[in-house]
Amino acid sequence: MPMPSAPSLSTALVVPLLLLAAYILHPLLFLLRALHRSPLKRLPSPPSPSLLLGNLAAIADQENTDILRTWADAYGPTYTYRGFIGGRRLLTTDPAALAWILGHAYDFPKPDFVTESLAAMAAGREGLLTVDGDVHRRQRKILSHAFSAPYIKSLIPVFADKAQRLRDIFLTIADTPDAAPNAPLPSPPTSPAPTSPVDSFAILRSLDPVRPPGGNSKGAQRKCAHDLATASAHNTPQYNDTRKEEGRVVDVLAWLGRATLDVIGEAGFGYHFNSLPPPSLATKPEEFENDNELARAFGVIFSTARKFRVLSVLQVWFPVLRRFQPNNKTMQSAQATMRRIGLQLIEERKAAASPPSSPSGPSPPYSLDPPRVDAGVDAKTSNGRDILSVLVRANTASEPGQALTITEILSQISTFLAAGHETTASALSWTLFALAQTPALAVQATLRAALRDIPEGDFDAVLRLPILEHVVREALRLHAPVGSTMRVYKGAADEVVVPVSRGVRVWVPKGGALRRTWRTARRWVRREGKQDGEDGVWRTECGVRMMRGDIVTIPIQAVNRDVEVWGPDAREFRPSRWEVPPPAAEKIPGLYAHLLTFLNGSPIIGNRACIGYKFALTEIKIFLYYLLRDIEFTLDPDVVIEKRVNIVTRPFVASAPEMGNQMPLRIRRVPP
Repeated sequence: MPMPSAPSLSTALVVPLLLLAAYILHPLLFLLRALHRSPLKRLPSPPSPSLLLGNLAAIADQENTDILRTWADAYGPTYTYRGFIGGRRLLTTDPAALAWILGHAYDFPKPDFVTESLAAMAAGREGLLTVDGDVHRRQRKILSHAFSAPYIKSLIPVFADKAQRLRDIFLTIADTPDAAPNAPLPSPPTSPAPTSPVDSFAILRSLDPVRPPGGNSKGAQRKCAHDLATASAHNTPQYNDTRKEEGRVVDVLAWLGRATLDVIGEAGFGYHFNSLPPPSLATKPEEFENDNELARAFGVIFSTARKFRVLSVLQVWFPVLRRFQPNNKTMQSAQATMRRIGLQLIEERKAAASPPSSPSGPSPPYSLDPPRVDAGVDAKTSNGRDILSVLVRANTASEPGQALTITEILSQISTFLAAGHETTASALSWTLFALAQTPALAVQATLRAALRDIPEGDFDAVLRLPILEHVVREALRLHAPVGSTMRVYKGAADEVVVPVSRGVRVWVPKGGALRRTWRTARRWVRREGKQDGEDGVWRTECGVRMMRGDIVTIPIQAVNRDVEVWGPDAREFRPSRWEVPPPAAEKIPGLYAHLLTFLNGSPIIGNRACIGYKFALTEIKIFLYYLLRDIEFTLDPDVVIEKRVNIVTRPFVASAPEMGNQMPLRIRRVPP
């Protein structure tokens, strides 16, 4: 019997190569299959300019082009746009749909590529931003103690201390005469070398993509037309700006980034970054050195937040490409630094939280009440009131099996830094920007007068001040720090129907059913703008069908500016609208003030609302109280500010994009 011949070398290589190709290409094949099966292909969609990237470039620049409003005018409040290789993504501003999706948060978690980005940014996959389901519910229950109203109130001295320091820095800069007519923009000291002491904003600015000079001219024109629209006609006194050349121009974004980093360090886990220099050195950055290794490590980690580029999109669908990351050794070193210091901080808090042993009986229970600030205690330090101390005490008092692991607590530290530092700096920067424009200077003057009527230290009166509340609401409505987020359906059922209140246009082919043929699929791919005809008709339905794996974009900023809710002046900064909010706003499923800025959720089937929103609101109001009482902020008329979206929405000057993120405002001391 003849022996079987051995396979040739080429034949032996075919099977491994085919397996390798299947491993690499299976995400793409899955995407193509999902594109063919998804019911989202029956919804209207704008034309796709790129087969590879679809409408992703337009989505990335949406803040400057107002493209979502253009699409909504053409396709209604619920439609799709194209992602990678033409993949359909649902986008809706319908209040009922948003309430349903946010209320079923555990059925609609973040897509894996979003979780990966947040995990890299926050240095861990076990933080509150990145976990889901029962793990998220357990973590949120313990963390809720650290964000209760009594604890946040106990942290006000920390907020006030940093706000006063920043106010004094600004006043020092404003009172210092220019050394030259075109003196450089006063900003916090930075260094271009990654091994030197730098703040996180400096690193972020250095890594931002360079845009063509002049930015998006059409977007800039539209932004100026909207943001400079008249707001002083609504029950506010007229304001005459006759001091345009007085004062100094400062990058408030960079300074606020330092101040909020100091706040979250001390209030978050009792750590002193010391990012703000003494006021006497505000104009002498070369004399202020702050070699803080945790600040540098955090800056490196946070700078890994992905920018919009082709490689980022490819990494979503081809995980093997995630191995190719720039500065991988630097990242590993930074993460090791954060872990080492984080473990040290945890051990210190655990030792402080341990009750003294008693030979005569059992140890007393752990207290979850905020420590009392006694007379003689320095109110400018956290003294056990920081979030990490509360977290350790609550964790120790938890039932067995419900406590957080050390890795989970470490992830919360970096989560506090990432989520509680730059978002607040961004919100404050955009608030000052809104108040600094000519139409809103009267609002700024009125707010200043109201703040000066409050005795210094009466923080309850500050937090209750109606005009301050209205200004903060309007700023967070018009300039949400995070403009959008994404979710993916992963519920138990293969398909779900998301209810809508404003209707959705759905293409119904002739015969009422989709034919599973490649020829039909090609017609769906090319049918944007298709009119009723022999192939089918458009029909308005009351729900959107989604299959498991379909992605939905939640356009936070677009909802906050929806003209159907806020009226034709939805893009204008008009705090007086909050004296009598529009009735339509009551339908917006927002956690705070009928805004989607902090999202919302259900405590039973998924609550992904911002757990620290009261912390952020209190910090913002305290900073505005100290800054606006004594300082006037204005925007030079020749400066056009545009927005760059990179998870957080940050400003840059349209004529100088190569300078990175900045918010140059002119500051002037206001006499008593």
